[in-house]
Amino acid sequence: MKKLLISILLVTFVLSLSACGNNDVKKDDASPNTSSSQITEVDDKESSDTTNKSDQQQTHTEYVKTYFVYAEQGAVVTWFDSKTGEFKYKWKCETCGKTQNGETSGNRVGECSKMNAGFVCTNSKCSMWGKSQRAIVGCDVSGEWVEVND
Repeated sequence: MKKLLISILLVTFVLSLSACGNNDVKKDDASPNTSSSQITEVDDKESSDTTNKSDQQQTHTEYVKTYFVYAEQGAVVTWFDSKTGEFKYKWKCETCGKTQNGETSGNRVGECSKMNAGFVCTNSKCSMWGKSQRAIVGCDVSGEWVEVND
């Protein structure tokens, strides 16, 4: 009788140790009917999500810069492209306000830099006629992250 009682206690002790040592076992897993129906529902949702994702276009984010070109001195900006930073300008005398007849094309001004160009006033009545002047064109750059389709 003692051997039987000791055997039962030993089996109970071993079973309780094995149940405590298994961290993967949850109380919800004890009822097989609910867990199997939950697994089926999750599988159905996952399969519908993957078909929706394959139908959608892939996107990624890009940093898009915007350029704003402006004249600081001795110039008038007549045109600029906010996407590339390219611009056109005319020289302008700071004293009499006369501008050159044609436009001068400018490449993109680097970030935090300025374009400097020398010119002379062509107005013979101006006090700066024939004297060297400076045209300065600057560029401000801003940007934002946008989502782009692949």
